[in-house]
Amino acid sequence: MFGYSGEGWKAEEKARCKVEDIAGCEAGDGARRKARNETVCKAGYRARWLLVLVLSLALAAAALTLCPPAAGAVFLDFRQAGNGGFGDSNNTSVEAMASFSSALWYSVGNAWGGAIYRVDASGNITKAYGLPASDTGAPSASTFNGSLYFGSTNNYSGASLWRVDTAGNVTNTPLGANRESVPSMAGFDQKLWYGTHNSDGSSSVFSMDATGNTTKIADIPSASLYGMTSTGGKLWYGTSNNDGTSSVYSVDTAGHATKVTDIPSAKGYAMASYNNNIWYGTNNPCSTCSVYQIDTAGNIVKKTDIPATNTYVETVSAQGGSLYVGTYDAASGGGVWQYDGTAFVQVNQSGFGSTQNRAVSVFGTYNGKLYAGTGNYSTGAELWSADLPAMPFYFAEGTTRPDFQPYLAVMNSNPTDAQVDITYYKGDGTTQQQSLTVPANSRATVAVKDVLGEGDDAAHDFSAK
Repeated sequence: MFGYSGEGWKAEEKARCKVEDIAGCEAGDGARRKARNETVCKAGYRARWLLVLVLSLALAAAALTLCPPAAGAVFLDFRQAGNGGFGDSNNTSVEAMASFSSALWYSVGNAWGGAIYRVDASGNITKAYGLPASDTGAPSASTFNGSLYFGSTNNYSGASLWRVDTAGNVTNTPLGANRESVPSMAGFDQKLWYGTHNSDGSSSVFSMDATGNTTKIADIPSASLYGMTSTGGKLWYGTSNNDGTSSVYSVDTAGHATKVTDIPSAKGYAMASYNNNIWYGTNNPCSTCSVYQIDTAGNIVKKTDIPATNTYVETVSAQGGSLYVGTYDAASGGGVWQYDGTAFVQVNQSGFGSTQNRAVSVFGTYNGKLYAGTGNYSTGAELWSADLPAMPFYFAEGTTRPDFQPYLAVMNSNPTDAQVDITYYKGDGTTQQQSLTVPANSRATVAVKDVLGEGDDAAHDFSAK
């Protein structure tokens, strides 16, 4: 799922906010858009006859290769993909995002009615569907059973699930007047799972099967549900509790929900799975925001702080093999932070060069690029993209000794050519390089013996990256 999971900006009955004091109407998910006054602190097995190794590349530009990325986080060259609220400056935030049916889809928050937009392979942005005026945003999204679903916010008549089919047709399923928002959504156990914020201040968790049958899994009193993901054979979700704490829950395939840990003095707002762990972003007003790493047994592995003045974690998302965090920073503009294995390192210019882009609200990947949506309450939300950094892939041991014939099969399923660099690590301690271009939507086959030659010695044993 590529869903917006951070605390947002509460719509106040179709009133426009002042830039200097955001305590009013920054639109979209009413349950998540809390009023903000910015004057207050926030926070070897050797192959015998034939070695065929197949790599499916989720890479799309010539800049993306199989060579290893630079150590740690990589600063990303973001380019603007859309601005000005995409033609409506009242579109103040990009809320949820998902890749579906050969396009990138995203929702926007707007106090006068949200909308769903589509980005094609050429980067063209079109408005796919306008939500009703009372649906002020759609803060969650997930693909399920051949369709794309968005969960909306409606404080008047109740939230809906909005379904997009492969032809782009949009239909909705109302959830009832007491379900005011669907802030979180994820796929798990061949079902669509979603969390609601309710009019009585509680939250609920539901699952929906492929036939549309819905089951309520849990009610959580006096709490707002923010963040949902799946890993380790379980569904996970987090709550921001009215007493200022946060909690993390797991759900097994039988639908049994269990609270696994509490986090004191921090309100959680975003969640993702990465490296078989759960990563939960929290906000601590008057301090800085933090990300908790939690293992699949529910144990807190470590807490990593993100420097002030980033006071809110807006989204946590695993994209392109890396973990990214989007933050709210009223002073300098929102940040994109990449986990380098030890700490989170900022990989964008704050606010993408504008302090008006105060939040990086959601991430998504499409066509070899990382997309980031912003919250901008002055001129409207913006969309930015950057080529994803290269990822290393490692191949099993092989040999080009006599009677052996190893091949590497490299597939590029993207609509643009991919430049691939291969490093052979040979048994005698030396290396050898090879470069090739794999055309769009095609496969290249490398006969390794044509590159390394044949010989009955260690120089013809290899592994590859």
